[in-house]
Amino acid sequence: MRSNLPCINIGVRITDPSLLQDTGITEDVCLLDFQTPRVSSPVNDLASCLLLCSKKEVRDHHIDDLLQFYHDQVTKTLRAFNLKPDKIFPWPLFQSHLRRHMRLGVIQTLFGLPVLMADKSEIRVDIHSEEGDKTMFSETAKVTNPETLITLKRKLNNIVALADKMRFI
Repeated sequence: MRSNLPCINIGVRITDPSLLQDTGITEDVCLLDFQTPRVSSPVNDLASCLLLCSKKEVRDHHIDDLLQFYHDQVTKTLRAFNLKPDKIFPWPLFQSHLRRHMRLGVIQTLFGLPVLMADKSEIRVDIHSEEGDKTMFSETAKVTNPETLITLKRKLNNIVALADKMRFI
């Protein structure tokens, strides 16, 4: 199944890429960080967000509820624009996207989590200039703190175990 729902993905790699103005009711949201933008399935950013930005306990107990809630919100949004979600992004297609695109989320998490957990002194940012106006950045981290390494290994193991359990890998 192929989706007719291309989506602008922001490439979430930080725990909160937004700025909320909240006075009891969210009035405005401003996205701050577009690290790897692309047009793809909406599941790509969902994968990164679920794997990088949620705690194991939340994923263990509520992953199915979170996925259902996400799909319900996509459905409501499509209906608000007078579109037919049952044709554009039905539940079976969403599940197919989960199996296919969560793999990318797992890979991004395996590479991104060390950068998120590293001490700032352990992060190296390289800037590569190319011909024209293109500049490429790469970010690497070498986690050396023993306590952080233990936590990092535990988190990575938890994410791989979840991906295996959900048959994402």
